Amino acid sequence: METIRNWAAMFCAASLVGAFIVFLLPEGSMKKSVQIVLSFLLLIVAVWPLSEKLEFTFSELKEEIPMESEDYSAHLNADISRSGQKLIEDGISGLLKEICAKSYTVHAEMKEDGDGNIALAKITITIAAEDSVRESLIQKRVGDLTGIVPEVEVE
Repeated sequence: METIRNWAAMFCAASLVGAFIVFLLPEGSMKKSVQIVLSFLLLIVAVWPLSEKLEFTFSELKEEIPMESEDYSAHLNADISRSGQKLIEDGISGLLKEICAKSYTVHAEMKEDGDGNIALAKITITIAAEDSVRESLIQKRVGDLTGIVPEVEVE
C-alpha cells in the first residue's frame, strides 16, 4: 500500500510541477513542445513502478563489458567505425544515383590513428562497364563530397 501511495504522490507532484511550467509559458510552438516533453515525463512516472516490479534493466539487453576496460573502448570504436562507414557508403550511393550510375558497389574503409580518432581512409567504387564514361565525374563528385578521391574499378 505504501508503494501505491508513494507512486500517487510522485505522479501528483510531477503533474502539478508540469502544469505550473505550462502555465508560465507564453502561447506558441515552444509551449506545445514543452507540453509534449512533460507528457512523456508523466508517462515515465506512471510506468516507473512496473519497471521495478519486472526488474528490467537495459544491461540485460547488451553484452556486459566494463566501461573502463580496453575491450569496451575497442568495441565502442568498432561500432562508431561501422556506423560511420555505413553513413558514408549510403551518402555516396545517393550521389551515384543522382549521377545516374546504373550498377555500382561502394566500400569505405575507416582507420584509427594512435590517439583513437577514427577517419575515412579509402573509398572504392565498383561500377558497371556501361557507366565507365562517368568515371571522372564520379571521382570528382565523391572527392568534393568526402575530401578523398575514390578508386573507381570498372567491372
